[in-house]
Amino acid sequence: METLAWMQAKLPEFLKDLEAFVRRESPSKHLKGLQEAAAFLEEAFGPLRGRLSRKDTPLGPILLLKREGEGAPVLVLCHYDTVHPQGSFSEPFRLERDRAVGPGVYDMKGGIVALLYALRHAEATGRKLPPLEILFTPDEEIGSQESRPLIEAAA
Repeated sequence: METLAWMQAKLPEFLKDLEAFVRRESPSKHLKGLQEAAAFLEEAFGPLRGRLSRKDTPLGPILLLKREGEGAPVLVLCHYDTVHPQGSFSEPFRLERDRAVGPGVYDMKGGIVALLYALRHAEATGRKLPPLEILFTPDEEIGSQESRPLIEAAA
């Protein structure tokens, strides 16, 4: 199945996952919300090939997925904290015609779910990928105080 057709077939599942992730509100420094969002990431990315590790920090869990592959390694930086205070929206996720709306949909929970589906597609089709290190951080919106050393080490 070609990539576009596969992704179109997965759109309902993609939107369900995006909604579940966005509804786990995760403003910077809101430890409970960040832990819930990290749990979603562990559930979603854990079954994929590679090794998923977790480092708990005062600002929230930092997750790292390492995958072997062929060619030059690639570092993918992702953050799951958002700028809006907890409870800022009466409805954290909604669909407006052909758009998803909510805290983190654009920056960057939507991108993380897109990455998840890209990796699932690669695994389903046997597509070869380069070695990947995917770092999920809880503190990008506030300057990456806890995650910066890990980002620098990975880079």
